[in-house]
Amino acid sequence: MSCAFSCCAMSFKNIIDIKDKYLYNTHSQIDNLYIIKGREYFMGALHLTEQNFEQEVVGSDIPVLVDFWAEWCGPCKMMSSIVDELADDLAGKAKVGKINVDEAQSLATKYAVMSIPTLIFFKQGKIVDQAVGAMAKEQLLERINKYL
Repeated sequence: MSCAFSCCAMSFKNIIDIKDKYLYNTHSQIDNLYIIKGREYFMGALHLTEQNFEQEVVGSDIPVLVDFWAEWCGPCKMMSSIVDELADDLAGKAKVGKINVDEAQSLATKYAVMSIPTLIFFKQGKIVDQAVGAMAKEQLLERINKYL
């Protein structure tokens, strides 16, 4: 299904109902944030917050890849499109979400995120793998596929 909005060229795999779309302003950059079936997504990735992290990640019945990022981080911006692509590629097999460390400092502390981007892969609510820094999509997929 293609996005009905002319401002973006986004396809939603396995998602039927787009309820709302709005622009979300974080620090001076406007990102596309979508509400799909009651969940918030940045492009293809789930928008994680301190409020929904427990339910969406720790309580998930499928594996979850979490991208800990920040607006001011250059390598995070490089990884952003890769993370969005992975969200589409892994639809139905794993969740992919992004959490802004500036807005969720307690979670960054809890999971010992010292450098960003940090990508943490959770399975049954527990950390099974972690990667720090930018990497190619193929490298990341290779690591993820071990846990699917």
